[in-house]
Amino acid sequence: MPQRIILDYKNFDVSKLRYQDPKKTKSGSYLAEPYYEDNNQIYDQVFIQTPKIVCINDLELNGPRTYLDLKLDNRQERFSEFLNQLDEYNVETAFTNSSNWFNKSFTLDVIEDFYKTPIKPQRANKPSSIRFRVPTIKGELSCQIYNQKRELSSNNLVKADCEMIGIFQIVGLKFLKQQFVPEMSLFQMKVYDSKQKTQLLSYMINDESDEDEDIPEPDDNLENLINDEEIMPEENDTETENETETQQLEQEVVDAVSNEENTSVDNNTEQSEEQQTEEQVEGEQLEETEQIQEQQQTEEQLEGEQLEEQQLEEQQTEEQQTEEQQTVEQQTVEQHLDESNEKENEQKLTLKDKKKINLIDRKKKKLELANKRSQKVRELAKKAEENVRKLQEKQSRYESPGYEYKTDDEASDDEFLLDNLETVEI
Repeated sequence: MPQRIILDYKNFDVSKLRYQDPKKTKSGSYLAEPYYEDNNQIYDQVFIQTPKIVCINDLELNGPRTYLDLKLDNRQERFSEFLNQLDEYNVETAFTNSSNWFNKSFTLDVIEDFYKTPIKPQRANKPSSIRFRVPTIKGELSCQIYNQKRELSSNNLVKADCEMIGIFQIVGLKFLKQQFVPEMSLFQMKVYDSKQKTQLLSYMINDESDEDEDIPEPDDNLENLINDEEIMPEENDTETENETETQQLEQEVVDAVSNEENTSVDNNTEQSEEQQTEEQVEGEQLEETEQIQEQQQTEEQLEGEQLEEQQLEEQQTEEQQTEEQQTVEQQTVEQHLDESNEKENEQKLTLKDKKKINLIDRKKKKLELANKRSQKVRELAKKAEENVRKLQEKQSRYESPGYEYKTDDEASDDEFLLDNLETVEI
């Protein structure tokens, strides 16, 4: 059963992180899986908790290309240092194990060129950021998202400029043809509600009350002023106080009527000034909105460029895989052709061998026939020699004085031997 460890980034010791030998994945790349050694205990699933950090983009599902960028501003210096240490350790580990992993020793400069960090550097007014992959299974989000009340929520809760605390898993070092990258996936998030931005209000003070003579001058103490404004008449006031207030109200009405013409002009002036102020505020708000829109367009353009770069890299990877597959297929075809050629050659050799065997058989037969003929000739020669010997013996008898044939048969035998002797050819 896999052992899991979850550590805060402040307590994570990079030197205790280890990587296994890279293994080939289904996609054709190679992955070196991590494990963490602590107190003689090995953990093969490594999780790290981030600080409270600001999201740059909305979390939108995009299949295996679902990502979330987090802002590394001045408040995240310590977290940035941790991520840089992790990058340095990954490069040093690949350099140390290059002979074992790649069957070839690479220099540190080459390893650094091949390594692609997930940290995006600062550009213009934009702070640096870190990109995490958000895992999905069959188009559904597999990362757990909680709100402030620790209730499960959806990806709609994750918006740009919202704050979150995440737990990400170090999946391993992923090796491609021309680069290798750290594979880090968000496993769980706690999202905080976005801060409500205060809106600018229009001018709300009633300047007509400035003409009232009976309003007291404000004191230097603000609490006293507020408390004075909150003083309300009590139900048990005396009749004298009521009469005084009535007289004051009547005097205020008289003063308001007498000054109506003067205050109307002032009011018109103040209204125009208020309108100009409101227009100025609206103009400033429009400028801020335009700036925000331009910034969003720039960010979208950069994200589009980054997506294009990723697509180009993936396309190059697919083309390389296709070329490799074509090479393997071509080698397979050539191997089949070689095998078929070998079979044809074997067949040709078999035909030649058969012809040779037939020729040898014919020669053997001729030799056997010649031997039989020579044997027959030798037998005839022996018979001829025997006949010659007999004739010579008889001839010696014939030539002896006083020899005569005893019978006619003996004379016929001599004639037969003489005839056969003349016909024998050796």
